[in-house]
Amino acid sequence: MPPVKSFFIACFAAILLQGCASIFNGSTQTFAINTTPSDARITITNRAGKQVYAGRSPGSVTLARGRGYFKSEVYKVRIEKEYCETTEIYLTPRVSGWFFANFAMFGGFWGMLIIDPLTGAMYTLLPEQIDEKLPPWGGDQSAAEGRLNIVLLEDVPPALMQSAKRLN
Repeated sequence: MPPVKSFFIACFAAILLQGCASIFNGSTQTFAINTTPSDARITITNRAGKQVYAGRSPGSVTLARGRGYFKSEVYKVRIEKEYCETTEIYLTPRVSGWFFANFAMFGGFWGMLIIDPLTGAMYTLLPEQIDEKLPPWGGDQSAAEGRLNIVLLEDVPPALMQSAKRLN
């Protein structure tokens, strides 16, 4: 077979074995994680409750979009910082517009029913970026402004209790 003909056959086969979402999205998605204040503890768990990431902000993490054939993944991002409220954010899937491009473009049948659903590339996880402002412990700005907060002893986080001083 002439080399030019082999090249075109190889290119055509590569196009048929890809879906549009696989080409443009990929099977993973990278997220930037920023918090104010910085140096917050970040823990990410998947739908099954398995921890898939632990780190500190700022940072970035790459997560799988899917968890099997026509199955999307959902992640819970837990953000913790001493003297701040704990925050949880869910990364939830949406079907990517590139998945529907299989009708008009490269992937066709193979991309829409096999490649994109199998790789998870048919999904986009939202929000695409995490930029979280952590509220001070107590739910308002009074602690940050130096005002006095009166709370029940059992509601005080252990980390804050370690630095507490008894007043007589």
